[in-house]
Amino acid sequence: MNPRIRTMLALGALGALALPGAAGAHDRSSTNSVRAHLRSADSALERVADRVREHDEAAAAVAFARNRLEMRRAQAEAARVQRRDAAAGARAQRAVARGQDAAADAYIALVDEATGDVQVQVAKAAAASLKGRDRALAELARLAAELPEPARAGIARAIAALSGDGSAQVEQLRAARAGAPADVRPWIEFAMAQATAGLLTAASQLEALIPQLPAQAQPHVQGALDRVTGALAQVGATLEGIFGPSATGGAGGLPIPQLPIPFELPIPKLPIPFGSNG
Repeated sequence: MNPRIRTMLALGALGALALPGAAGAHDRSSTNSVRAHLRSADSALERVADRVREHDEAAAAVAFARNRLEMRRAQAEAARVQRRDAAAGARAQRAVARGQDAAADAYIALVDEATGDVQVQVAKAAAASLKGRDRALAELARLAAELPEPARAGIARAIAALSGDGSAQVEQLRAARAGAPADVRPWIEFAMAQATAGLLTAASQLEALIPQLPAQAQPHVQGALDRVTGALAQVGATLEGIFGPSATGGAGGLPIPQLPIPFELPIPKLPIPFGSNG
């Protein structure tokens, strides 16, 4: 297996395992179930990577289906934990977000290694993983109002950390797109747009969270917001380099992708108010 992909998955698994356990026995069991599904998803994705490199499309498809199934199970279990307890739900959703982000990185790294129908499936999976990450982060942002102020700062840091590599993800996809067949390119562009949507959403979430934080935490989160908006500027330049100036638009310097993708994306409506930037 590609050592880089293995490292991505290992880091995602370690992030999930490092989450503190919840207080009650049932809650511990449910949180552990989220982690177990994420570990199973990681194992299946390792098999996807191995089978792709071996050009065994049938076996790759089986492992791929298992990966997506286990990710869906982790998401469903995290939602059940969240319904019982906000703090435990936040830990579970953070674990899912980390797992989905690691899976997205691994799938993005695989896009230019795969061929044929598997390459299309890998590009779709990259976009699905990015969307799954963003859904988990949206739940974290929603939970912030139910949690104490110190926990809100942790949520903001998680959103920034897990969304902030969007420009690198878009750049990797750009490189994969350059050598991809014409019928695969729209799906790679779909993943690029999803990564951009994640950055836009993160900027909006961080902007909304800053006023809810303790005064001493606000400058740190403002710095994280500045990094996310900087990543958006890099993404805008990348998209314009591929598609021309018509690829981006919007307000306040934030790009809205207008890519020739096969689906609508849940891209936030702009302008996003950046009053905290002064």
